[in-house]
Amino acid sequence: MFGTMVRIEVFAPAASATERGNPSRDGNAAEAAISKAFEAMAAVERATNNYSPTSEVSRLNASAETTAADSAETTADSARTAAAHPAALRLPALRPIVTLSLKMARETDGAFDPTIWPVTEIWGFGAKPRVPSQAVLRDALRLVGYGRLRLGTDGATIVLPVRGMGLDLGGISKGYAVDRAVGALRRSGIRHALITTGSTTAVFGGKPDGSKWKIGIENPRAPGKMIGVISLKDGAVSTSGDYQNYFVREGIRYHHVLDPKTGMPARGAMSVTAILTADPPPADDTTGPPDTTGSSDIAARSDALSTALFVMGSESASRYATAEMPRGGIVVVMPDRSVRTAGNLRGGISGLLKRI
Repeated sequence: MFGTMVRIEVFAPAASATERGNPSRDGNAAEAAISKAFEAMAAVERATNNYSPTSEVSRLNASAETTAADSAETTADSARTAAAHPAALRLPALRPIVTLSLKMARETDGAFDPTIWPVTEIWGFGAKPRVPSQAVLRDALRLVGYGRLRLGTDGATIVLPVRGMGLDLGGISKGYAVDRAVGALRRSGIRHALITTGSTTAVFGGKPDGSKWKIGIENPRAPGKMIGVISLKDGAVSTSGDYQNYFVREGIRYHHVLDPKTGMPARGAMSVTAILTADPPPADDTTGPPDTTGSSDIAARSDALSTALFVMGSESASRYATAEMPRGGIVVVMPDRSVRTAGNLRGGISGLLKRI
């Protein structure tokens, strides 16, 4: 799912005192809850997958005639002559994540930009990676700009007003899916759980013994090894890095975290980990987070923030974390292999290396 391994770990409560501790009953309840969580995540993937022609995001992009990758190579002025060509579709499954994406774009001044698809497409990370020419890149960049994205008043319509525009929700969709899984688990009566896609993890309720969940921060130059461990009871952690999806040409590493302003891979860090803490849900709350934007979207926010702060670079990211993340913070692995932190981590990381 999402091109990665998804893991869900839960502790299932017994329905009554007579059933408490019944392995069969507890196991069945846990399996049913996990199944619903996976279904919720799969629904997000079906809506947001740019590489599936039947997804809602692909239908929207196709309606806007997103052909930058094909036409730009043969028509140098393709984007310059892009005429107004509004594409408006009712996409109720996609609308909430697009609404949240626009919010995150505004909060990060465009460092996270959901309209970056024309640039992502010409780099070919989903199929055949390549380094685009500067002329092709300039043409694609003219189609990027979250400020032009429009949402209809009916609560379902999304409008791409310029021919060739397109959405890429890859920087937030995993987190959004994790949030939906959290909701499904809570509605199933689960009170303690961890959900991870590898790059994004959400936890709630701690463990039944009162201890916190442990989440490792991966070393961007030694896969499988950790540079520190985060202790978290309720919240989310996301990492963006230059090691997750990349290729090398003539000794240069080109990775998938693209700067919406330049169209090039961001170079200010090897990895950025965004950590957000949350209040535990009320003990009698079984509703789970709603499928709309709001405080429940903590994993989606951490996902988008890790992307945006990676793009910003260390200095701007540190200022943002200090000012805008009162209940969280960041861990940055710099290009020189030093490790920096910023924000309000409150001693929540153990064994953090100073240099990798």
